Amino acid sequence: MTDLPRPAENGGLPEVSADRRAAMLRLGLAVGVAYFAPTVLAIDRSARAQGPSCAKNPKNC
Repeated sequence: MTDLPRPAENGGLPEVSADRRAAMLRLGLAVGVAYFAPTVLAIDRSARAQGPSCAKNPKNC
């Protein structure tokens, strides 16, 4: 027999702690928000630009 270590049950990948998984989840969510925020804000501004003018019709503002 050889003295080589046996592969782990999970395919030889190292164990990852729950704290690290939570931190990676938060990081991923923050990156997603930072990526999509400009798009959402641009859509919001363009939607307001198509609305009625307050100078011509102040009752609807």
